[in-house]
Amino acid sequence: MHSEQPQIIAIGGMHVDDIAIPLRTLRTGMSIPVKWQKRVGGVAANAARVAGRSVSTTLYAAIGDDTAAQALVNAFAEDAVRLEPVLFRGQATGRYTVVLDESGELHIGLSSVELAERLTFKCIENLLPSHTPDAVILDANLSEDALVGLTTYFEHTGDCSIVALPVSPAKATRLIHCAAQIDLLICNRNEAAELAGSLDIQGIAFQLNKLGFNNCIVTDSSEPITLLRNGSIRSIEITHSGDIQQAVNGAGDALAGATIAAWTQGIELEQAVKHYGLQAAYDVLSGAWVAPELY
Repeated sequence: MHSEQPQIIAIGGMHVDDIAIPLRTLRTGMSIPVKWQKRVGGVAANAARVAGRSVSTTLYAAIGDDTAAQALVNAFAEDAVRLEPVLFRGQATGRYTVVLDESGELHIGLSSVELAERLTFKCIENLLPSHTPDAVILDANLSEDALVGLTTYFEHTGDCSIVALPVSPAKATRLIHCAAQIDLLICNRNEAAELAGSLDIQGIAFQLNKLGFNNCIVTDSSEPITLLRNGSIRSIEITHSGDIQQAVNGAGDALAGATIAAWTQGIELEQAVKHYGLQAAYDVLSGAWVAPELY
């Protein structure tokens, strides 16, 4: 169903990730020393960078006219991904501050990424290529109106698979009104539960299918991955036993990017997750693959 040289478009969040890695156990109400990292962030950006390792990938994202924007543009200058930034003058580029716990999991995230919500279909319509990509990745940093407009557009451009990434439970519901146009939803268990209004996987599978999400990949930390296809449920075991050396932040995005890239190359979805998506996530967890550091 795909061309010999697959092409992917990603549209959504790109911002600065300020990551605080604690050097002691976190305790409420206490100051503790941390190690700071400043890296390229954003769900669409992370997924695009991993997909770009194996297929032609273009990222469309909103930036302001500040030093953070220039740092992001410079970071992509040496990346395989082609960046098509949409400039909003007089605005600050998005920033996400994350505090991790001792295991590398998210403790708290502080988000200031509203600029992505101003990225409408009209903003990028003239930037889109004349040819039809094999897949488009949309993340829910975009507004609901933008998501509806983009899914409607790509649904009518031909053989283009539409993949959605919810970003967070709070933003996941932005995808509900375009569920029928989405060919693949890649989310974590909390995002799936928010969409489905259910906590058990059987209920999640039933409700997601009822909403119109026919194909879903649901991750759940170190638990098996659940593949939902037209209401049926398959489980994908996580067999890797390597130690986590780095922050978990970005591992799910890497899994998504690698899975989508393999899928566009004709690899069956379950095999794409097993042999490409999981390896990309492990690369992030082991420190073998990290987002570019800024400044």
